[in-house]
Amino acid sequence: MTDGSASQNPHPSSTAPARTAPVVGFRAWRLTAEGLRSPRVGVVWHERWLRAECHPQAVEELVLPAHEAPDPRCRCGIRAHPRPDLRVCEIDFRAVVGAVTVWGHLEPDGAAVRAEWAEIQALGLHRHATRRRKASILAAADALGVDVVDLPDLELAALRYATPLQAPVLSHRHAVRE
Repeated sequence: MTDGSASQNPHPSSTAPARTAPVVGFRAWRLTAEGLRSPRVGVVWHERWLRAECHPQAVEELVLPAHEAPDPRCRCGIRAHPRPDLRVCEIDFRAVVGAVTVWGHLEPDGAAVRAEWAEIQALGLHRHATRRRKASILAAADALGVDVVDLPDLELAALRYATPLQAPVLSHRHAVRE
C-alpha cells in the first residue's frame, strides 16, 4: 500500500480527475522532523494534497506491471477509514490522527478505502497532550494550512468538509468508479 509521493495536487476542483465526489475519512501519520509521514510507506506529506503512486511493499506487488494507484491487484493508494482510530495516539507517541477528503478512483479495501487523491482537512489534538506535542501538531497544521480540532471531536468536525465515507460506498466497487 502506498500513500503517494511527490505528486501534489491543486484542489479536486482543478486539475485532478473528478471521478468521484470527495468523501471524508480518517487516517493516521507519524509526526517526524520532515513533517507528517505515512506510517507504512514513509511518504512525507509536504502539501495538504497528495496523489497516490504505487510503492510495492510485497513480492507479489513487485511483479505487477506499472499501474496507476490504486489498483485492485495491489495495496497501493492513499488509505482512509470511515472512523478515526483514536487509540493509535496512545500506542505511538508520534502518531497524529486527522480527517482527509479522498476522491478520484477509490478502491475498497476491507473496512477502508484506497484513494487516488487525498487532501488533509484537519489534525486532531488531544487537550491533554504535552506542550511539546501540541506545539509540533500546531506547527504541522500551520505549515499545511489545515484545521486543528480537539481529538475527541474530530469525527463530528469532519462533517464540515464532505459527505462521510460509509460502508455502502466501500461495498459497491462500481459505484465509486468512473
